[in-house]
Amino acid sequence: MALFNFFSHTTQDSYPTFLISGKGLTRADSARGSIYAKVGAVVGGTVIGYISQSLGRRRAIVLACVCAAALIPAWILPESKAGLAAGSFFLQFMVQGAWGVIPIHLNELSPPQFRAAFPGISYQIGNAISSPAAEIVTAISERKFVTFKGKKVEAFGPTMGIATAIIAVSLAFWTAMGREQRGSHFEAARAAGYSDEPKAVAGPSRITDAEDGHSNEKGSVEITDDVTARLEKA
Repeated sequence: MALFNFFSHTTQDSYPTFLISGKGLTRADSARGSIYAKVGAVVGGTVIGYISQSLGRRRAIVLACVCAAALIPAWILPESKAGLAAGSFFLQFMVQGAWGVIPIHLNELSPPQFRAAFPGISYQIGNAISSPAAEIVTAISERKFVTFKGKKVEAFGPTMGIATAIIAVSLAFWTAMGREQRGSHFEAARAAGYSDEPKAVAGPSRITDAEDGHSNEKGSVEITDDVTARLEKA
């Protein structure tokens, strides 16, 4: 999850600054470029998340990461607005496409007793580790320069491109080495604290031996699963 959060923050947080300082676009054009990227993210997350149901969770994530790495030149090198818009759309399609698998993947990997907390805690720990992503990219970019249309500009493009390539390859490798439990039946998992032992009801009971329970030495009544179900229903 730390790599996943680096993946998204490295490709998103400094992108508007890159369009303005590195490509000479206006703030309005930069905002439009970010919108195109977000649309790609929504579509990619939906499509690749759906595909993972048949392709497999790990295969879908690895495929998206490899495609994202291959699209880096198309993301940072174009000089036209249309080229930048297309590059940002398809890169975020892959980045957030990999993210689209994460909700179900984490839930399937979660221990049943902790499924309500495990995905969120895992995500937040990864988010905490990756929190300096934007600061790292900005700090490096402001110290390095490239030439664009005859003048020196801060190297946001190369910095984001190199960082994204490293993260994408690392994430693909890490995911491939992991495991998955696609098709887990959540409904078959027992709740925390579940026991197969019959429940005992202390004290007097209206259930007689002729019904589904029988008296024990201490005067309590052991209740079978059928009687338990009827009691809960009542």
